[in-house]
Amino acid sequence: MSEAVAREGAAREKTAVFPHLLTRPGLLAGSTALLVYLLTLAPDLTWRSYGGDGGELIAASVTLGVPHPTGYPTYVLLGKLFSLLPIGTMAYRFNLFSAVAVAAAVGLTAVTLRTHFSRTTSVAASLTLAFAPLVWSQATITEVYGLNLLAVAAVVWAVMGKRPLFQTTLLFALSLTTHATSLLLLPLVGWRIWEELTAKNLTAEGAEDAKEEKERKSHVQNRDQTGCHTRFRGYPHATQPDSRLRGNDIWTSTKKTLRSLRPLRFKFFFGFLLGLTPLLALPWLARPASPIVWGQPNTLRDWWWLVSGQIYRANLFALSLPDLTQRLADWGQLLAVQFSWLGLPLIAWGQKHVISTSLRGEIPYPLPTPTGFLGRPRNDMGTIFLLSLLTAVLTLIHALTYATPDAHVLLLPTLLLLTFPLAAGMEGISRKGAKAQRKSVSFASLRLCVPLFLLAAHIVQPPAEPISLRPAVGEIFAQAPANAVLLTPGDATIFTLWYFQHAERQRPDLLL
Repeated sequence: MSEAVAREGAAREKTAVFPHLLTRPGLLAGSTALLVYLLTLAPDLTWRSYGGDGGELIAASVTLGVPHPTGYPTYVLLGKLFSLLPIGTMAYRFNLFSAVAVAAAVGLTAVTLRTHFSRTTSVAASLTLAFAPLVWSQATITEVYGLNLLAVAAVVWAVMGKRPLFQTTLLFALSLTTHATSLLLLPLVGWRIWEELTAKNLTAEGAEDAKEEKERKSHVQNRDQTGCHTRFRGYPHATQPDSRLRGNDIWTSTKKTLRSLRPLRFKFFFGFLLGLTPLLALPWLARPASPIVWGQPNTLRDWWWLVSGQIYRANLFALSLPDLTQRLADWGQLLAVQFSWLGLPLIAWGQKHVISTSLRGEIPYPLPTPTGFLGRPRNDMGTIFLLSLLTAVLTLIHALTYATPDAHVLLLPTLLLLTFPLAAGMEGISRKGAKAQRKSVSFASLRLCVPLFLLAAHIVQPPAEPISLRPAVGEIFAQAPANAVLLTPGDATIFTLWYFQHAERQRPDLLL
């Protein structure tokens, strides 16, 4: 009898796995994205989707070196861990690294969305991000943009979730080590810091007021008992203080406020410096043991040259007016493809609705019960969304004016930030439709149309199959005599040869 009960309990636990998954939008969205990415993962090294830097990144990670500026130390160190996995080729492991990073970013985005929206909306909006063609393309090849997207998602999670200032500054600084464009998140992070400092200051002032009120009551009580009228600043029956005493009071209050903020300042700077520690590993990574080393970051000047990417400064705002006009036209179509013709109107309507509702002092989409890890909804949703839109515009302007052929891959943070007004639009359409027709199930399913449409479009018209580089490299290595010197026409070619020589240890005698 007990065995039957045990079997029944085990069966019940198995059947409860899927419903439990449905109650975790982050886990559901992240695992779905990872499954899709694994099915479309590039099996080997490829130049698809502007992945020409992949060979260099793999070779630098395997040998613990320094790739092109800004050095990407966080990618190198984490990539070294993925290189130890006993599956597939070395290139496949790093392609898997990108897939895991982007899937984690999708899941974390769903967790952040859940603090404001329903489960269905959170999953639908985050999967729309996952199936956006540009995001999908970077999730299946070796590049740094997948890890940077995860870092950006973590910063947004910390800001919108009002995590402790230490966590927020730590994640922001860490995101800077994944890609320098994370500096454009400063409006969001700056608002969070200002909000925390303001709240701490108000708390300190409230504590000071409570202390003074307690002192006043004690003074009045002592006066009534003794019948003596002693001087006590600012209270009834006290002698009026002169201007010098009032100035001293202001200075004393200011010092107390600054003293109360001292622990907060320590947390801020400590978190920021701790997040930047991967950059301190660059001198160690630049040791002679690795053949892939850009620059010599052994002095402060050379270190700054590397981490600031000075070699690429000429590309900033370097597009001519005709090229900028052409890029505007091309990228208009590119952005429309990312969210489909269904998603763009939802983004515009959602952003407008959230900001206008918040300006009236209302919560745009109040949740009936506390949800997620943040508890009750907040009425600062409009401010957060407006700052998110500002940050998205900044990243868009930077990518738009960056004079490289692959500048559009810098749009990934923009797409992530646009998922929040997209979710607002989805939630608004669903609630309006459910209220009008009392058919919440049918309107809930409409929210899933956007990611399903993107998924279907990818299935109907998949991207071109990546050209295998292995046969061509094998032929070159087979024809090259011993100790030969090979000259290459460009970065992608030399990076590919670096991969096969240093990561797969083929033809170490050749000089590339």
